[in-house]
Amino acid sequence: MIKAKTETGTLMDGIPFGDTLHVDYEIGLPLMRHNFEALDDTEEKYGTVEGFIPDSWYRCAILASTLVRLGSIPREELTAELLHEHLTDDDYDILTGAQGELRAKRSGGNPGSPDTDSPSSPSESTALPKSE
Repeated sequence: MIKAKTETGTLMDGIPFGDTLHVDYEIGLPLMRHNFEALDDTEEKYGTVEGFIPDSWYRCAILASTLVRLGSIPREELTAELLHEHLTDDDYDILTGAQGELRAKRSGGNPGSPDTDSPSSPSESTALPKSE
């Protein structure tokens, strides 16, 4: 049973839009379609997905596509460009942390616990301890 589909919270710095600083958010997990759309968007904008600037754009595109709401900003205005221009490092960490919390809730574990961490290589998850 899936317990949580989205996570809500408040940004530290917020995103200016119109005459308001928007801080309350609701965010979901990125799905494969979000990843592919963000890659396409990045490739279209920069002609590549390699490098620091395209990578930061890609990360903003993922967040923009998974934000259900951010304050009262119209959903169609929640774009990679808006986030790329106005999202602070602290708020980026809050949003990605919220996605981590959501992953943990969906898997039934606690964030950062050994049971919910991903192995660093595919073989680690199937490796058996050597007997002596």
